[in-house]
Amino acid sequence: MLVSFCAGHVFILNQELRYVAYPLYAALCFPITFFGLAQLSLYFDLVLAILKKIPQRSYRVFPH
Repeated sequence: MLVSFCAGHVFILNQELRYVAYPLYAALCFPITFFGLAQLSLYFDLVLAILKKIPQRSYRVFPH
């Protein structure tokens, strides 16, 4: 969402403000990138939990 906002905002900016906006957009992307990288291990754990095969019981349980 931030990328689409920044891309749309570039079309609206005047030529003299464009060179100020690029460093500002880069500075805004750094915290988001760090947050995404910090959460990356959680996404890997989630995918592994979804794809991991659960072993079946080796014995049969009878209700009492």
